[in-house]
Amino acid sequence: MLNVGDSRTYRMAGAVLEQVTRDHSEVAELVADGVVRPDEAAHHPWRHVVTRALGGGAPTVEPDVDVLAVSPGDRMLVCSDGLTDALPDQRIEADLKAEADPQAAADRLVATAVAAGAADNVTVVVVDAPAVLPR
Repeated sequence: MLNVGDSRTYRMAGAVLEQVTRDHSEVAELVADGVVRPDEAAHHPWRHVVTRALGGGAPTVEPDVDVLAVSPGDRMLVCSDGLTDALPDQRIEADLKAEADPQAAADRLVATAVAAGAADNVTVVVVDAPAVLPR
């Protein structure tokens, strides 16, 4: 898995939602360094200052590269910050659990974020790992 910027990937394994990418933002670095508390990050004035991104004139960018183990039945969510700025992880988790169909879950998340007043574009992809993974 490759990641650059502040769009996120989550994995829901069983009933547990886990963010599996790291935000490349000033605030994420301040939280990691203990300068800003996680509960302050959502309202910090630098929350949208991205430290790594595609484009923007940088000649190169270094993505995070990780191998992610996926088990049968895991649900993956890839989303823009429009979703995560509008909804807390607990609400995202609840909406993912409320719909068995991945497209219905994606539609529900977008609708919930828009209803919550999302100030940015909301992009969501939900994919379920098959019950039997190919070898």
